[in-house]
Amino acid sequence: MSTVAPVLRTFASFGRVSLLGFAAILTGLVGVVGLATHRWGELDHSVWVIAGLPVSIYLFVLGILAPATLLMPLVAHGVTRRAFAVASGVATLVLGAGAGLYMVVGFLAERAAYAAVGGSAALQEPHLFDTTGQLHLVFAEYSLLAAAYLVAGWLIGIGYQRFGWLGGTIGVLPALLPFAAVEFALGLGPPEPSRPTADLPVGAGLLLAMVAVGIGLLAGRWLLHGVPVRAKKS
Repeated sequence: MSTVAPVLRTFASFGRVSLLGFAAILTGLVGVVGLATHRWGELDHSVWVIAGLPVSIYLFVLGILAPATLLMPLVAHGVTRRAFAVASGVATLVLGAGAGLYMVVGFLAERAAYAAVGGSAALQEPHLFDTTGQLHLVFAEYSLLAAAYLVAGWLIGIGYQRFGWLGGTIGVLPALLPFAAVEFALGLGPPEPSRPTADLPVGAGLLLAMVAVGIGLLAGRWLLHGVPVRAKKS
């Protein structure tokens, strides 16, 4: 754990300013959309729900960049690949929970605003929750989805580090399996007949989603073992 601690501190500083800035900008943009809808349309559906995808994509990109940006400098300072993998797993859980909390706070603010103007925060696509007031399910869905996107990006980043451009590109599709499995397990996405979803009880869907994220983290740990960490020759 003494080796993992400095890695976690590095993860905490990595992208911290950009993460906070992104959250502030996204909140402002969704707020503008809500105000525009109230001014020129009708508030008959949730606007804050659109923030979920940008949050997940941001963490996906962060996951891709983390191995290339952090791994070699940390190993050069004596950090083991195992410690890097453990710290990555902890960071995934923390950032996933942070994304879930961010969405919960946003929905709470939206519900208060809608109540003040008589709007309705109805949902237009399938979610784990039926209403935005089911905050425990809101937190669970967005935490798991954000963690899955982050793990998928992490696997892609590790794949490029280990196998180079050709092997890394071939490995992109398998690396996307964590968030595809989470979406499937939680029954998310557009209600298209050609798009299968698992019609599972909530508890079973959550368990399957957590297993998918865990398997993704274990796969990343295994891939890290063979990553060559060396300075590039000029």
